[in-house]
Amino acid sequence: SECNRKDNKCILYHRKVQDITRKRDEMEQTLLEERLRTECEKRKLQQENDRLRKRAADRRSDVRELVKINEELAREKVGLEEQLGGLTVDWLWQDDFGQWQSYDDFPAQALENAYKEKMVYVQLEIGRWQYHIDLTAPEDMEQTNLDTHKVRKVKREKLEFEGYPEIWEDQTEAVHKAILAPHEEEFKRAADVFYRSMEKTTFRIRQIERIQRRSLWYEYQLAKQRMHRKNKGIVEERELFHGTRDNKPEVIYRSEKG
Repeated sequence: SECNRKDNKCILYHRKVQDITRKRDEMEQTLLEERLRTECEKRKLQQENDRLRKRAADRRSDVRELVKINEELAREKVGLEEQLGGLTVDWLWQDDFGQWQSYDDFPAQALENAYKEKMVYVQLEIGRWQYHIDLTAPEDMEQTNLDTHKVRKVKREKLEFEGYPEIWEDQTEAVHKAILAPHEEEFKRAADVFYRSMEKTTFRIRQIERIQRRSLWYEYQLAKQRMHRKNKGIVEERELFHGTRDNKPEVIYRSEKG
């Protein structure tokens, strides 16, 4: 009910009530704004927490993927070394001039197998000669010609893999196809070689792809090193086209020997 009193006390009372009401409203407004700010900060913190969790999960996923890729590459390299046997190392004998000469593939393979099996010696027939090769001390191995009794020094050297070409793209699989752009030197060189034997007016190049096969490149590099040593630095290397007949190209480049 409205107050009918108009004296000073009534006026002061009503002013006091109005001040209290105004302050209460201001406090409620302040509390409401503070609550809204708190809720907003909570949402921001939750969003940042979700973002960090997602980022951590993505990194864990990336790490797992990298570990998986490294494991696959390691298995491929180990499998390749087991497959190549003696080709991953070079077995050499010292000639009368103190020069080191590489054994041929068969005796090198036999020597590597005996070495891995920790045999103390092995006997080999090379050409018309019989040899006894002492493997007791890796740093002091010798071969003895059982007919002439000539003794020569023998050593085993690990072939060094120089890595993959710098122009290769990053890859997560054993075989990777990289599309070459027409302005790239590699594209131009391949096209030039192709058109040396094919008419431009009859055949048109639509696309050139580089096949990146890590295991084959690894095998090629080691074989090239052995040839380089065996032939005293002379290695004649040529580039040839690989015919496909009616086969799909991937049947060839994904096969064991590419």
